[in-house]
Amino acid sequence: MDPAFHEARQRFTKPKPKLPSFPLTKFQRHLARNPYAIALASPVRECPITATKVPRFFLQGFNLLKPNETTKAWFVPRDLEKKEKRVPAESEEAEADEEASQPPAESNEIETEEAKTGLPPAAEGKQHSTTATADSRRVGIATGSGSYILAHQELLKKFLVAGSKFRDGHKKLFRGGASVRYKKALNGAVWRKDMHTFLLELMRRRLAEELISLATMVEKDHRQYIVKCASYGAAKEEKHRGCLLYLGPPHADSAEEANPEAIQSSPAPAAVSPSVPEPPARFSTMAVEGARNYGRTLAVHDLRPVLGPEHLNRLRQGSALFRDGELFLLARQRSLPTQLKLLKIQNYLPREAS
Repeated sequence: MDPAFHEARQRFTKPKPKLPSFPLTKFQRHLARNPYAIALASPVRECPITATKVPRFFLQGFNLLKPNETTKAWFVPRDLEKKEKRVPAESEEAEADEEASQPPAESNEIETEEAKTGLPPAAEGKQHSTTATADSRRVGIATGSGSYILAHQELLKKFLVAGSKFRDGHKKLFRGGASVRYKKALNGAVWRKDMHTFLLELMRRRLAEELISLATMVEKDHRQYIVKCASYGAAKEEKHRGCLLYLGPPHADSAEEANPEAIQSSPAPAAVSPSVPEPPARFSTMAVEGARNYGRTLAVHDLRPVLGPEHLNRLRQGSALFRDGELFLLARQRSLPTQLKLLKIQNYLPREAS
């Protein structure tokens, strides 16, 4: 459970060999660029609290970390660390190969150690060492066995509700086949009381950082990862289409931050009109007429409920590209991890009553 132990053991491990190269069919190339297909193709795992088996993308993983022998173990969320190293996909288009090989820009914002990992300040030294010495060839460092929970905010809220069948549900984690050493640590393991909001905050931070990183590459290197659109119909003219991002009218973020209830989102899927930008429903799509076989439907994400007023304002302040725009097109293979983060937050947020 000591992160320093896992870092030392894996320091000299070699990356997995690349798959043998072979020509991909057009369908395979499009499938590799489809975030929904990638989410559904993730390995199936089980949530021990609800006994639900779903693809791992729809679950939130947790590790049990114990910084030293004198402190208690902590439940720490996985895959939400700040410095995540991404590996370019093998199925990237030929014209985007050079773009995918460049690492994303790092955010200059300094976060506290507890905000990044959920660990107490006593674990700051070892956790920092684990992150700083990570091999650049690998995507993060494994921290022992993990367990999974359905990635739904409402489920995590019920851990604190008296009388709920999910009360203290985190105590079921790591129980199946756990060793005696793990069981002793689990008895006193610490679960953050604000874990349901803490996870959402981390997801929003990582998404805002990636969007700012992509926007920086657009501004400095003239990449085409994000395209400003005057209307929904203008997105149809672009060759590469991933999804649409609606930020709302410029300079309206301060009013929304003062009154978050003003942001309304519909729980039912809806289709947007290819006219001037207008607020879409929460689960919206736009039909692309004339598209051949693939890309006939374009997802539309309303970033106001997804990011929240605070991070939406941070996004506008951190990039000149987002500062004055209202509607943007996220495109190309490099934006695929960002599209997956959008889906992750959409899946995590509660379903509003009709």
